[in-house]
Amino acid sequence: MMNIHRFPRLISLSLFLSFLAAAVPASGRTLRVPGDAPDVAGGVSLAAEGDTVAVAEGVYRENLIIEKSLVLTGGWDRDFSGRDPVRRPTVLDGLGVEKSVVVARGEGVSFVLDGFTVRNGWVDGNGGGVSIHNGVEAVLRGNRIVDNYARYHGGGVCAANKCSLTAEANIFENNSVVFHGGGLCLLDRTRGTVRGNLFRGNRVISDSGGGLAVLRKCAAEVIGNRFEENRAMKRGGAVSFLQSNEARVRGNLAIGNDCGDMGGALYSWKNDVLFERNTLVRNYGPLTGGIRIDNRGSARLVRNLLVRSAGAWLFVDGGSEPVSEGNVLHACGPAEGVEPWAGARREDPLLCDEATDPRLRPASPVRGEGAAGCYTALCGEEPAADEPPLFGERR
Repeated sequence: MMNIHRFPRLISLSLFLSFLAAAVPASGRTLRVPGDAPDVAGGVSLAAEGDTVAVAEGVYRENLIIEKSLVLTGGWDRDFSGRDPVRRPTVLDGLGVEKSVVVARGEGVSFVLDGFTVRNGWVDGNGGGVSIHNGVEAVLRGNRIVDNYARYHGGGVCAANKCSLTAEANIFENNSVVFHGGGLCLLDRTRGTVRGNLFRGNRVISDSGGGLAVLRKCAAEVIGNRFEENRAMKRGGAVSFLQSNEARVRGNLAIGNDCGDMGGALYSWKNDVLFERNTLVRNYGPLTGGIRIDNRGSARLVRNLLVRSAGAWLFVDGGSEPVSEGNVLHACGPAEGVEPWAGARREDPLLCDEATDPRLRPASPVRGEGAAGCYTALCGEEPAADEPPLFGERR
């Protein structure tokens, strides 16, 4: 596990605790699908406030609307004697019929979605797979959110309009959106904890946040996630923060993400944000392969590790200079808009030996296997002949 140190907080303790305690409906009866109802929509219809709907393995071709406090659990065997969402996939398939697969809405609604595959949502709005809005307190845990599309925000999931979302141990894969948040978007005064998820191969067609986007006065904790080969047309190949958010981004791995302009890994515009102990490897952007900070707000960059970021490791345009402490750079270009190596040291962190850097997980691909997986180039130099190429250089 990554050793996360405590730093001065950007978010009040009470707000942070509220992230970790996203409301769960009170314990009630359990309805079984199939059994008590033939499909998931039928189970939701029969359920009362605080009930659980347990769903057996299989493919359910339907679109759900949740307007009361419920827990939905998938991965059950057919006699409901055991549960394993990996071995017994429970699929909610939206069939691409111009609707989100799951919609949860309404002030005071508490909703848990645990152990489902959510796929083939298509919406001319927000949240192709799951749309959470208007004051809902939601928990998404252990789901696969795949192959969904939204026109505006959150190809996989969007939580908007003063919601609270805890998203943990989910897989967001191959989702797409036109504007913001290929995998997940937090929007308009939403509180979010995004912890221990995998964001892989998500796409933004027009703007920002290939994996995750946070927009407009939200408060977010982004902890221990993996962002791999996500793409944004403009800003933030892995993650973007836009307009007056408070955020802490800690202990994440971003590898091989790509943007068309600014911030191959991380992008921030007008926010108060802490980037702490993240490992950013082989991310690509024409102007900034690593981290881009734009226009007002404040930023702290503390003990991050950047390896082979294409272009500048840090680009700052306007506003106050970010605080930069203890960052480690290997084979990265100099910063622009601030002192080239401000708050950073250039050294080979010996990524092929996990004992030398406690920030790397034992299974991290950064560590590599043999010469082809190691990073031997000095800072600013071309990679060695046997070194893997940048994501953006692949043919």
